[in-house]
Amino acid sequence: MASGILISNMKIAVVGGGFCGLAACFELLQIEGVAVDLFDAQGLGAGASGCAAGLLHPYPGEQGRKSWMADAGMRATLDLITVSEQVLGTNVADRSGILRIGELAKLYSDTLSQGKDTHLITSGVTVYPELYLKGLWKSCEKKGARLLLMKIEHLSQLQDYDKIILTVGAGIFAFEECRHLKLGKTKGQALVCRLPKGVEMPKRSLVGKGYIAITGIPDQFCVGSTYERDDISSEPCLEAALADLQPKVNILAPHLGILDVIACRAGVRVSTIGHYIPRLEKINEKCYAITGMGSRALLYHAYFARLLKEQLLINMKIV
Repeated sequence: MASGILISNMKIAVVGGGFCGLAACFELLQIEGVAVDLFDAQGLGAGASGCAAGLLHPYPGEQGRKSWMADAGMRATLDLITVSEQVLGTNVADRSGILRIGELAKLYSDTLSQGKDTHLITSGVTVYPELYLKGLWKSCEKKGARLLLMKIEHLSQLQDYDKIILTVGAGIFAFEECRHLKLGKTKGQALVCRLPKGVEMPKRSLVGKGYIAITGIPDQFCVGSTYERDDISSEPCLEAALADLQPKVNILAPHLGILDVIACRAGVRVSTIGHYIPRLEKINEKCYAITGMGSRALLYHAYFARLLKEQLLINMKIV
């Protein structure tokens, strides 16, 4: 739906300052007459989005198959990357592709062969999450959006708003109205590491059993990710992360040696039980939720924000 549609003085609260929250803010602000307040007690990218390595391509998962609506998801996210870059005046992503290493490399259909077990995902992009979110939020601020550092756990706290959009990741379980949703939780940890002296930085991100992502910082790279179901907390555990991730690095890039860890990041992913497809749920007449992103938030957050805008306009009989 094109922007420029006029709605008279509608106030919308978006709860959650990660990928989905900022994408929702941006899309809703394209409707004239809509005012958006973003609520997050910890600020932008403080949850699972803040742990993301930024790997964006159509084939997440070990099966090597193109994801559901992957092309539409890629287009929507690339559009928002462009928005972020335009407002910041700098690149927020590397578009040189992502290198797939290992026996599953041959499953990718848009790849350029580099050898027996190595292929380049030419459509792959490495997003720098902090910079991307910064630019996207700056664009929203220019449209009048406000960031309120306030914890929201009950819909009644937002009774003065016309619509409420929940994009809170694992925080969805705090809302009584959402407890019927069939969602599961997984803890993911990633390590920010320092490049060893005398070792050349990979020219692009690598994926296989785990990943090594470039960060845009010359001597740093990111390693991930764990999939933990026993410890479902947002607290990092360096010992557990290293035990899982060091062996993966030894296979993907053995020349990197023993990891020199700068930071250990942890977040809790929320996925739909039974499949990986995210969900746009109408909770009640006033409230919607975008949830179930799992580890595919970069691929789907912008696409689902567009679906949300279209759904709101349909329900208000504007389309």
